[in-house]
Amino acid sequence: MRWQPVAQLGLLAVVVVFVAAVTVSLRKQKTTVAPDAPPPPPPVKGTELYNPTGATFTRYDGDRKVFEAIIGPHTTFPDGRLMVTGGARVVMNREGKDIVIVSREADIKLKQQEPPGVETVTFRGDVVLTTADGLEVKSAEAAYSEADGIVRIPGAVAFTKDRMSGAGQGATYDRNRDVLWILDKATIAVGPDAKGQGGMDGSAATAGLARPDHYVKLTRDARINSGGRAMQADDITITLSADNQRVQMMQLRANSRISGGEGGPQSMVARDIDLTYAGDGRTLQTAHLVDQAAVEMEGASGGKKITARTINIGMGPDGSTVTHLAANQNVQVDLPSENNAPAKQIRSSALVASGAPNVGLKTATFSGKVDFRETQPAAGKAAAVDRTAKSETLIVETKPGLGAIEKADFRGNVKFVDAPDLTAEAMRAIYYIEKDRVELMPSEDPGPSALINDGRISVSARTIDFTIGSRDMNADTKVKSTILVKKDRKGRSAQSRVPSVFKQDEPAFVTANRLNYQGSASTATYTGSVNLWQGNETRIKGDKIVLDDKNGNLVATGDVVTELFLDETDAKTGQKKRAQMLGQADSFVYDDARRLAIYTAKARMNGPQGDITAHRIELFLKPAGSNELERAEAYAKGPEAVIVKEGVRTATGAHLTYTAADEQYLMIGTPVTTIEEAGESCRVGTGASVRFFRGAGAERGQIDGNGIIPSKTETVPCASLKR
Repeated sequence: MRWQPVAQLGLLAVVVVFVAAVTVSLRKQKTTVAPDAPPPPPPVKGTELYNPTGATFTRYDGDRKVFEAIIGPHTTFPDGRLMVTGGARVVMNREGKDIVIVSREADIKLKQQEPPGVETVTFRGDVVLTTADGLEVKSAEAAYSEADGIVRIPGAVAFTKDRMSGAGQGATYDRNRDVLWILDKATIAVGPDAKGQGGMDGSAATAGLARPDHYVKLTRDARINSGGRAMQADDITITLSADNQRVQMMQLRANSRISGGEGGPQSMVARDIDLTYAGDGRTLQTAHLVDQAAVEMEGASGGKKITARTINIGMGPDGSTVTHLAANQNVQVDLPSENNAPAKQIRSSALVASGAPNVGLKTATFSGKVDFRETQPAAGKAAAVDRTAKSETLIVETKPGLGAIEKADFRGNVKFVDAPDLTAEAMRAIYYIEKDRVELMPSEDPGPSALINDGRISVSARTIDFTIGSRDMNADTKVKSTILVKKDRKGRSAQSRVPSVFKQDEPAFVTANRLNYQGSASTATYTGSVNLWQGNETRIKGDKIVLDDKNGNLVATGDVVTELFLDETDAKTGQKKRAQMLGQADSFVYDDARRLAIYTAKARMNGPQGDITAHRIELFLKPAGSNELERAEAYAKGPEAVIVKEGVRTATGAHLTYTAADEQYLMIGTPVTTIEEAGESCRVGTGASVRFFRGAGAERGQIDGNGIIPSKTETVPCASLKR
């Protein structure tokens, strides 16, 4: 290396010897001046040497110029210091690129070596540092140390680089690494591009610009505003493109928070947040949130909020439409009420949501112990809503942009509860939100049947669908139902009723192939091999049974078989006992208010009153509070005559009235015929009417005629009648 004077020092001949002495002295001393050290003591008057014309110093590394100092008028002191008062320009070359510092004044400390070199330079007055690629730093004062290659600026500082500018208090510039740091009250701004886009401004306690490494770093209370989006964190690192013109990534560290912006998340909060941008440097592509992450998205009635330990967000090409979202650990999604629908909250272990670029998120899959809840306070006549569902996984379909949920598909050990009285369980449940309807069904894996209980009726089946508000329900395949009976404090039925031929304080059970339950009308329609029973006594079978569990009415059709147990009072002892009555018909109707049971078409009843067949049989029960028969009526129609078999007597006619109080049968017909067996002989009678009593012999029977039908009685061999 060598020092080469480019401009000669204009020295007076009378001081040549003194200059030589000063030069030798400068080469021997090694004093280092700190950039913020107090100015050196004034030289002893008469020992300094003033140069009014200036000088140029150059240092080479081989043939490459690595340093150049051009100074104006200056004074040389014996301690090796040059005090420049007429302007200074220092050029340092780093990897072929010049770094230039200019100022109005400068203090230069030369190294005492051969050839001599610069040890430190303190610049004062309109200091400007410029790099080859356009970075310009301005300050009132700056100090350069050759030992570490750092320029230190103690006061106010400002810089510009293309569209970027900044300011602060105090700075350092590392010429070896080409790194600028603002040390306090740092601000930074990026102006908009030619299209008026991409503007940004930020602030922090300190800020660093490392252009060779392509990043800008803001530390301690870092804040950035870009595109209407406000960001803040303890530290923010901005990774730039290779030409340092575009943002590639932002890394927010500790207490990170982002809010605002057009489209996409309205706010993001986490310990750390990483943002990546498209090639234009302004279009957001992904966001990665770590630790206590929370994302709030725009909604019609307030923000939709997602919280988890970590959240990853993917954006569409427009940078404002969320097309992918994944969250893990302690996931919670809060969806506010929209269009007067209940607010919703979903919790799970993990969440993956996706959607198309033009519509945003539309499908979300929750996994790991899913907990779904809908709530809404009571308003006017509308009751409060408190609805929950639990499952292993949940797949929801929403309106565009993770809007209102349209369908929720729960899978794996589903339990659905609508307070205060409805519960449902299944391996899979699909909830159609707008239709207020739920479908319960099996999953691909084997499991128990679907089950629902609304406090009035409990049903299990292969598949069940029901409407939440009205409690309407359809069940299919292997239907098993329990009619639940509950009483209030006064012993009255408080929820549902069964026909009074059943006990009112015990549940009744039904099996069938299908069930249609109209909760609003309290009507259950069972079809397909229906079997209704209670305990070991009462039973009704048919192809179809309709139950009104509000009024206690019943209709059964298609090969109906009934097994009823009624109370009977013993005429001799006065004690009551349970008596079985078997019935058959094509149709059976029970009207609870009228206390009336009707068998129609091929009707048959077999009990203590005998064996009665007819087209229609009516059983009238005593008023409520008693489960006893008051009377029975039987009617003939077409070929279906009324036939009564009681003891040894068989009576055939058109109409029968049986009264339980006196156990009397009254039959009329055109004509009435009676047959009473006595061994091998049978007594046959005909007439317009016949009257007899239960369990009594012929002596208590009476057959009467009228003006049209005479009465007669004859005895014939029984064998002749059978032929």
